[in-house]
Amino acid sequence: MRYLSEAQRLKSNSEFSKRFSIVYDVPLSFPNEFNNFDGLQKLLVVNALQTGITLTKSYEIAGIHPEQGIRAKNKLVADGMAREHSIVTKGSGGHCTILELLPPAIEILKKMNISPVEMNGRGSFLHRFYTNKYLAEWAKSKEYKYWIERWLEPKCIDFVYEDEYQRLNAIEVSLSGDALMILESGKKCASLKGIHEVTLAFNKRDLMKLVKELLKKELMSVQEKIFLKYLNEYWIDDERKKETTG
Repeated sequence: MRYLSEAQRLKSNSEFSKRFSIVYDVPLSFPNEFNNFDGLQKLLVVNALQTGITLTKSYEIAGIHPEQGIRAKNKLVADGMAREHSIVTKGSGGHCTILELLPPAIEILKKMNISPVEMNGRGSFLHRFYTNKYLAEWAKSKEYKYWIERWLEPKCIDFVYEDEYQRLNAIEVSLSGDALMILESGKKCASLKGIHEVTLAFNKRDLMKLVKELLKKELMSVQEKIFLKYLNEYWIDDERKKETTG
């Protein structure tokens, strides 16, 4: 990948971030100094400054045709610069794609004086995506106070929110692993002092089904505190995000 002299016109990353905006009301075009950037470079910068947006939205923001965007995305993936992830939504088909930028892409961005926006929490990119972009946006839409990775002795919970009755509720994001271990993690959360309800949230229905079968065999006291949900139930569309961030 070549670097263009236009990148040197960036006075600072903070100034660029202000102009490009991290929320969803970003302008659907690049600042003038980026007019000479090709589709690949534009796609790279967009996903650096708005981590976890859909590829379709990335093409729109970058001002590039979807066919050009797909070619740029395929090039980034083929060169080991990025990784594609399929995410669940309530939209048509129930799935869309996001892009994870990998270390080689991060190094290129650093040379362009651009620092990618980091999502809170630990774990995989996809795990952090669901806590930051799904659960956090959902909690905001409900006007709930929330915490990503809150430690309640002796366990760190993926997501904790305080509902309208000032009760603490836990959500554990379950993307893979053994069904029994997932249920055991849910039971530990349910046993913590101060936790009202526990939700195990899945992106795979087959895994959710296995955990559901195990939960049926548990004592009623546990069943009453643990709920299973598909992650798309927390999905907030772009229009709703504008309302909650505006």
